[in-house]
Amino acid sequence: MNDIADKQNPDSSKPQHRKIGLIVLLLFSGFVCFCAVTFITHRAALEDSYHEYAKSTARFPLGEIMALHLEQNPQKFQLLTHLDALLYGAEFSALQKDYAKMHETLSEAVKVAIEVFGPKSEFLRAVYTAQGNHESDFKKWHESIDAYSHAIEIDSTDAITYNCRARSYFKIEKFQSSIDDLTKAIALDPKSIGLYRFRAHEYGLLQKYQDALSDYNTIIALAPRDGQAYLWRGYTFFQLGQYPKAIADLNKEIEIDPKEKDTYYWLGRIYEQLGESEKARELYSKSQTFSSGHSTVSRLAE
Repeated sequence: MNDIADKQNPDSSKPQHRKIGLIVLLLFSGFVCFCAVTFITHRAALEDSYHEYAKSTARFPLGEIMALHLEQNPQKFQLLTHLDALLYGAEFSALQKDYAKMHETLSEAVKVAIEVFGPKSEFLRAVYTAQGNHESDFKKWHESIDAYSHAIEIDSTDAITYNCRARSYFKIEKFQSSIDDLTKAIALDPKSIGLYRFRAHEYGLLQKYQDALSDYNTIIALAPRDGQAYLWRGYTFFQLGQYPKAIADLNKEIEIDPKEKDTYYWLGRIYEQLGESEKARELYSKSQTFSSGHSTVSRLAE
């Protein structure tokens, strides 16, 4: 949670100070309410482009489950209460940036979930997914892969979990494993533009440009006004030496988004390769107008 720093005028009146104090008190109360709500509902699932890529999180309907067991099975009710406290504690530890406590608490939550719901339950899958998300938050990529893998063993039909594990593989530069997971996710959700974009980017890193082109073509078919798809398909054509196609795509991106600095940069690279130095210099300079000090701008812009 971001800190809020209020800039105050040293000459402001006392009523203004009291007003600011009331605002701070209300903000603090809001944070307390947030923590209380988290006791019942934990993070919700999300999507796309891992990156771009938001990660899935899970909701735990423990309130309803606990009500069912309160009279029927007091012992199970106690375990559910303990599990709920563990999940809340893990969330709170994550907010406090206390990795060791968060990891220990979630590991205990997994054990209790297995005892309460069994080793193949949907609830246990949600716990593993939440564990993977929290491990990712702390950049513990190997640990997050393990957690997501356990979730996939329980349910292999969730595209979001494959997407999350793909991101973790990407972070440790296991690009082919990431691509394999994205391919499985796309099979489950074939209209997700974010998944195609993520996979195309990784194909590019592996210099599998034809595969990248195929994914960019799919994105454009699904979203004809997706400027980033034209930009990076143009970049891919550039890598393949297909300059006329690259120029056409990059100009299309300028038509959609005339302030995208990278488009002018890659156009400049193409014209530099074609020996048109003056044209290249103009494009590099235009790129700099949208981002001064762009780290990849060519020497011709100097």
